[in-house]
Amino acid sequence: MLKEEFNENNNFSENDVIKLLQKKNLISPKRKMKTAEDNIFYKIMLVMRASSLKPLAINVFYKFTKIYPPFFEPLRNAIIKSGLEIDPQLYIGSLFMISTFTSTILMGILMGLYAAREFNIIILVSGIMLSLIFPIIIIVTAGYVYPFYLVNKREKSIKNNIPFMLNHLYAISYASLSIERAFRMLIEMGEYGELNKEIEKILKRIDVFGDDAIKAIRYVASNTPSEDLKSVLFGILSIIESGGNLREYLAEKSQYALFTYSLERKKYLEALSTYADIYTAILIAAPLFLVAILAVINVIPESKILGMEPITLMKVGTYVLIPIVNLIFLGFLTLTQPEI
Repeated sequence: MLKEEFNENNNFSENDVIKLLQKKNLISPKRKMKTAEDNIFYKIMLVMRASSLKPLAINVFYKFTKIYPPFFEPLRNAIIKSGLEIDPQLYIGSLFMISTFTSTILMGILMGLYAAREFNIIILVSGIMLSLIFPIIIIVTAGYVYPFYLVNKREKSIKNNIPFMLNHLYAISYASLSIERAFRMLIEMGEYGELNKEIEKILKRIDVFGDDAIKAIRYVASNTPSEDLKSVLFGILSIIESGGNLREYLAEKSQYALFTYSLERKKYLEALSTYADIYTAILIAAPLFLVAILAVINVIPESKILGMEPITLMKVGTYVLIPIVNLIFLGFLTLTQPEI
């Protein structure tokens, strides 16, 4: 069905869908999306194809992916999980389209300069080759990496918020509400970063696409970037479908998640203690030791180390090497620091 195809290949938000259709006068402003049928999705596809360069990106430049499909399949999955809310075909096609247009513009500029200034033909050919290769490499590489960066960022945010979300959901479960209502209360009462967006997707699948709670949870669990959230959602599904005790499951999961969260923070604090010892040895004690040695060597007439005078080597170490190593160490701490 067209509806299922649309759901699989597009990640429009609820507001995007409603505004898009109302702007094109395809639905009434008062019409509820959850009662829409397949004809609504057909109209959305028509609107997409009628928009500026989108047909060119999807129907022409997306065909480049057929050269080696396995290379682009991970990117397609990353786009869906990244929260970009864009059709993967449109995203990938746009990368090739933009890089092609950029290369064409650069070649046009080079040809214009050649006609005006009469460059050497070798320089012209070299410039054309570079203008063909570099825009494609830079734009496509950056566009390929960006969704994976977003997926990794969202995964960390979800992982760090899951313990508190589960604890909150466990408290809500005492009200004996349906899982759909519990998720709605969770969104209204709590703020859990990217985890909120995953829960909102469940609710939008119910409100916009007319799915039941089980189908909506299964869809989000299959497309979430977090393995931890996937495990939790599939666990909730198994409890609901088997008629088990959801409250006991949430109590056990929240307790385990909080224990794991505190254990990871404890391990990081212990690692920081080790990093502090390394920093003291390499960036405090070692420079002082080397400065003392260089000061002694500098007393010796015409003494040189690596072709430089000791005083020059001291200046290079003080103003160049030590700041660079400090920046590297700071970057390492930033990358290894868990989000809070």
